[in-house]
Amino acid sequence: GVLSGLAPGERPSRERLASMPEELAPVAQAIDELSERLDRAYAEEHAALLREQALTASLRELVESREREIAQRTDDLRRAVAELDRLSRTDPLTGALNVRGLDAVLEAAGTGEADTGFGVVALDIDHFKAFNDRYGHPAGDTALKRAAGAVRSALRGVDDHLARIGGEEFVILLPAADLALTRCIGERIRAAVRDAGIPHADGIDGVLTVSLGMALAASPAALRDAMARADQALYRAKRAGRDRVAQ
Repeated sequence: GVLSGLAPGERPSRERLASMPEELAPVAQAIDELSERLDRAYAEEHAALLREQALTASLRELVESREREIAQRTDDLRRAVAELDRLSRTDPLTGALNVRGLDAVLEAAGTGEADTGFGVVALDIDHFKAFNDRYGHPAGDTALKRAAGAVRSALRGVDDHLARIGGEEFVILLPAADLALTRCIGERIRAAVRDAGIPHADGIDGVLTVSLGMALAASPAALRDAMARADQALYRAKRAGRDRVAQ
């Protein structure tokens, strides 16, 4: 009965040890000391296990936190790169596409359906050099921004692309537009700029106006040729008196 009390965690009392037969006392003492060492070892192992579990949980939390931080930074970087790419394709003054942005649109259009037609409009602000000479270049920049805003207001939406390709020269690409729709949008643009009422003492009727040339591209592959034909039509509009749309 006394020896059964020597299991780990169940130490016998001194009174019980003293009541054992004398010949068993050394054995009981040795077993008691062993049991004590086992108890300490078990307690230390248990404490070490708890510390290891706490450390594992802490490391897991740290790793998860770092993974979330890396994912957030990666997402921020991806957005920053996308924004830089957008800015690299955008004219900073007017918000229109720049030449690089126009090239990207033309390239993307080339990967579309082969039978998708486009209306193309070439636009030039009338007597803009005279405007800058009279009012100064800061006023000219403001006029360009206002004119570009008027042009955008006349477009159908984000699928229509406005690009600034020179000082006061723009190109508009109109997907899925036939001749009648291209002319209609061209006339809307012309009226929108005139109705913006940007003062121009050397212009037509004392306001800023635009001349436009239009052409059609039967497919994306024909877009650059259509742009050249729209540019030729633009010069016909200028020779005919400006503030008009020519084909």
